[in-house]
Amino acid sequence: QDLVQLQIDLSDIDESGVVPYIRTQGDSQFKEFANLFAGDKSHEALLWRLAAALFDPLDLESAQESEVDMQQFSRKMALSDWLKSAVAPAVERADLNAAVGPDRIFALLSGHRLEEAVNHALDSGDMRLATLLATIGNEETKSAMSAQLDAWSKEKVDSHIPNEYRRVYALLAGIVDVATSDSADSVDVTQGLEWLRAFALSFWYKTPLDQPIETAVEAYEQRLEEIAGLPKPVLPHVSAYRKKQEDAPTDGLFLLLQIFCRRKSVMEALSDPAHFGKTASETRIQWHLCNILVHVLPFGDHADDDQAENTVRFDRLTVAYACQLESADLWTEAIFVLLHLSDDSA
Repeated sequence: QDLVQLQIDLSDIDESGVVPYIRTQGDSQFKEFANLFAGDKSHEALLWRLAAALFDPLDLESAQESEVDMQQFSRKMALSDWLKSAVAPAVERADLNAAVGPDRIFALLSGHRLEEAVNHALDSGDMRLATLLATIGNEETKSAMSAQLDAWSKEKVDSHIPNEYRRVYALLAGIVDVATSDSADSVDVTQGLEWLRAFALSFWYKTPLDQPIETAVEAYEQRLEEIAGLPKPVLPHVSAYRKKQEDAPTDGLFLLLQIFCRRKSVMEALSDPAHFGKTASETRIQWHLCNILVHVLPFGDHADDDQAENTVRFDRLTVAYACQLESADLWTEAIFVLLHLSDDSA
């Protein structure tokens, strides 16, 4: 009900036709929806905060020659901040369960808590590792560490290095899936991680700083096709049951990333409620997402879209949402939603 009330506050009424038509105000932003979930750590709260990080206008002080680069960098920082917040609970659990040494360092790195990781290495007396960790993500560090891993493999010495350390060294080399060797067992860098932290590792430690978000998303999609054991982007209540992940619906968080990168159109990605909750009849979240993305932001003009079909899809979603509100005895809100239908005769 709070979402509908906010939508009402963000709407104008067009009475020029036979039936009034509701138009969402052009300056509406996702942060206004996210503000309804202050202090909330639920999956839905994460959705609204991610939408704000990806789609809301950036606060750039002034236009410069490198404005496009600055926008790209600022958007990446917004996503990075969101990722840190989103994975924080999982990182806290991993940190508590990890022993001292490389396991704890890896847990901290999975949440981009770099200073804590460096300090833990220092407290453990591992000065060399602390020095390397201070430059993690740097292209020179990745190149040098990758060469070192190759040398260890050729000299057949990495079989004497504990896998916990090899996992951290792999991250330093920008390896975010499987670290292979000619003389030792492969190390699965993402073992035990949920998909969000697996993607975050790629975003923070694999993707060059000057590359856009699209690079990280496309690379993750490619690795999903190529590497069987990589955590798939499924909803939290499904991820605990690994056998079900093959046919499980994609997490709506990942769909938002794909929409931002123009990997999927809005209506293609958001038409199925299974991506956003545990019940197939829950259409609330995707209706509000679609309404802003299609009618306010320039994400309703995907190159492969059939605009007529998209209109039909949104109208169907509108009717489904209105029925959901009506079944909850929210008649006024249901009528408000129905006034978004594209056809007066509807």
